[in-house]
Amino acid sequence: RQVANSQLQMLKAALPYVSGKQQRFFAVASKALELRNTMQLFQESDEILSMCEAKDAPKTPFDILDIIKNYGTAEDQNRIDFLQNMLQAMKFYQQLEQLQTTAPPPSFAETDPERILKMLKQNMNPEDQSRMEMFRQMSRIMSMQSTPQNQQKPQK
Repeated sequence: RQVANSQLQMLKAALPYVSGKQQRFFAVASKALELRNTMQLFQESDEILSMCEAKDAPKTPFDILDIIKNYGTAEDQNRIDFLQNMLQAMKFYQQLEQLQTTAPPPSFAETDPERILKMLKQNMNPEDQSRMEMFRQMSRIMSMQSTPQNQQKPQK
């Protein structure tokens, strides 16, 4: 069942061809009829609402913010970006606190850079993860080249 049946669609199509006062009256009347039809539709069955659900529903609040951000102004998008960054920072802080409360006091071996990098990568998007991995590999290569073990010892 449709909210705007064929008669209502014809009424709306005729709006540009009537005078200004009549346009306002018929426009408001058509919206009122659509609202009435919508209310009747929802009273008939809750299954109707399930037709409106997204097939691939967002999994997290971040996903929802990403979707609605596209419909906002540039200022709205900046606010949503800020909110997402704040939520991400809070999530990271909570994970860090949880790690500190569940883990035994860290020894030097437990605070190695690889572990820290792994924890950071969990909160990054795939593109940033690949960048971080590239920098990590470059750093490893550079450190291997500059360590005394890899340099040839002068012969006596």
